[in-house]
Amino acid sequence: MAERSLTEESTTSILAVFRLLAESLPPDRSWPGGNWPLIGGFEPDWLEVVLGSVLTQNTRWENVENIIPGLKSRGLVTLEEVYQCPVAELEAGIRSAGFFRQKARTIKRVAGFFLKHVKPNETPRREDLLALKRIGFETADSILLYGFNRPEFVADAYSRRLLRRLGIKGPEIGYAEAKLLFESCLKQETHLYKSFHALIVQHAKQICRKRPLCDQCSLRQGCQMYLTGQ
Repeated sequence: MAERSLTEESTTSILAVFRLLAESLPPDRSWPGGNWPLIGGFEPDWLEVVLGSVLTQNTRWENVENIIPGLKSRGLVTLEEVYQCPVAELEAGIRSAGFFRQKARTIKRVAGFFLKHVKPNETPRREDLLALKRIGFETADSILLYGFNRPEFVADAYSRRLLRRLGIKGPEIGYAEAKLLFESCLKQETHLYKSFHALIVQHAKQICRKRPLCDQCSLRQGCQMYLTGQ
């Protein structure tokens, strides 16, 4: 396949970025089709996404993916079981995620919120999730997008890094601005948001690292960092 560049369409085109990443990156087995990698067995099934979203705060997914089966083996597969679990027991089960004491309390707090304030088959409001202690924009949007199929783009650190390096936005861009940019350029489709976010994460881990492998990057011809050497 002939190499394409962002400049063939628009250096500021979010859709061009999506197409180039989709063409250049192989399917990611860890995030099949852009969907959260569920192991199953949780009731409701979105509980697994809630747990994973909290556990990945300030740590890598690789440090979390083995914890979820461990929680399942401990019988913590329903909101009631998670909420009623002694904090010390929950801490022991998530220790390898880092900040385990803080995260254990956050998990119990979120479980209590769903039990007390969200009806079965109801989607929580973003503002209600954000009102919970230690639930920030990225965690709330991850829960809504991957757990409840609500189109909320997850403008995480990888997404903002990509915007900065491409020169689409400056280094001061924050979460809300990046989220608005992505959502204003894309159709409001859950599958598209999931697929794009998963591609950005894959690209950031494999190529657009802290020390990027620019010579391997399909976006380099439209990337200000590559073109300017800065």
